[in-house]
Amino acid sequence: MKKIPSAVGYVRVSTPGQVDNTSLGYQAKVIKNRANTDGADLVKVFSEEGKSGTTTNRPEYKAMKEYIEENDVDTLYVYDTSRLHRNLLEMTLDLKWFRDHNKKIIFVSQGWDSSCEADYDMIIAQAIVDEKYSRSIKNNSLRGLNSRAADCMHTGGKPPYGFKVNRDTMLLEPDETTAPAVKKMFELYADGFGTADIIKWLKDNGYKTSKGNDFKVNTINEILHNEKYKGCYTWNKATSKDEDGKRNTHKHKESYFKKEGGCPALVTPTIFEKVQQKLNENAEKHSNRAPDRYYPLTSMIYCSCGSPMCGGVRYSKDRKYYKYNCNNKCGTAPIRADYLEAFVINAVSNCLFSEPNRQPLLDALNHISRNIKDTSNKEYRALRRALSGLDERHRNLMAALEKGKVTDSIMNSLEKIERQKDEITTKIKLLSRGSHHRGSEPG
Repeated sequence: MKKIPSAVGYVRVSTPGQVDNTSLGYQAKVIKNRANTDGADLVKVFSEEGKSGTTTNRPEYKAMKEYIEENDVDTLYVYDTSRLHRNLLEMTLDLKWFRDHNKKIIFVSQGWDSSCEADYDMIIAQAIVDEKYSRSIKNNSLRGLNSRAADCMHTGGKPPYGFKVNRDTMLLEPDETTAPAVKKMFELYADGFGTADIIKWLKDNGYKTSKGNDFKVNTINEILHNEKYKGCYTWNKATSKDEDGKRNTHKHKESYFKKEGGCPALVTPTIFEKVQQKLNENAEKHSNRAPDRYYPLTSMIYCSCGSPMCGGVRYSKDRKYYKYNCNNKCGTAPIRADYLEAFVINAVSNCLFSEPNRQPLLDALNHISRNIKDTSNKEYRALRRALSGLDERHRNLMAALEKGKVTDSIMNSLEKIERQKDEITTKIKLLSRGSHHRGSEPG
């Protein structure tokens, strides 16, 4: 009896507002129709909303890959190449992986099958176009935002606390409801009050964040550092996101757009500079205050108010007492570090190292160790295969050049291949270095 091929689908939109032939519903419908025509058993459709195709840091994409690796799935159905990736390197890696595991990707609207050699080349060519289009969109958007910033207009998102946006001019203006709170924050800090005092004053006077939550230390610090409150408009100040899509909000670029008087001032320059001086002094004191004790439970335990707790020292009658305190400084009494740590260590020991749990724990640790090695080997081999494929394409393009076929398309492709080869080579070096540190080389 002929086996019915098992399949999954993957649909993606980068913004919730996408409609027509790019909506999640339409993509899923087209995929189901094609799978039905092919006689495939479509067991699951993974749906991704609000994620860019330029990165693989997508929960549903990762879940889809994991599902295919762990189950007997023959085919992945995707509406078109841009729904799977807008990144040539990642598309190449996926195509290689599917081919090496005797699986295939069907790009429904384009009619391409990755197991077909002619279609394979078309998919690679389209992946180049998709990546170029994505860069073009990003550059055009950035130019538009730069133009708005040059006129000190709001560039999107929520305005800073204490401001609102004039919808006619798109300029920032004071919010009569929250601007007084911002002014009071700066005045209190300039007068020597700490963030805990400011948080208490805000709570006592009924002020909430723009999301309706109580203020926390980090929120206060961000406000006190924001140059817009002294009337200096800033744009593109934050550092770029990392490969996981996260941004360090405590770091800023050395050079960014700023214009004095570009927005209304909520505090005077004198108060703002006084606050900056105190912030710098406090930061320097904190950096020079070397901890004389390790607090293993820091940020792993939580106060009754929901905030994480961290280690600290309290002095009483010339004696040191090591405590765990609430980060939010909500008023909850601190807990003695030695009592809490002894309790936790005893509980963990009884749980993990009791006779019924000891062997399962060792088995789990050994399993994790094997998985890490296996994953490293798979990634290494996939990268080597992708690099080999790029080398082959590079040789073919160079052969075309030697025959006198010098076109912009060929030159652009060569340049792109060089970049991709550099990226893959770097990843291989990092992966090899990591495997070496674990005591083995990728197989």
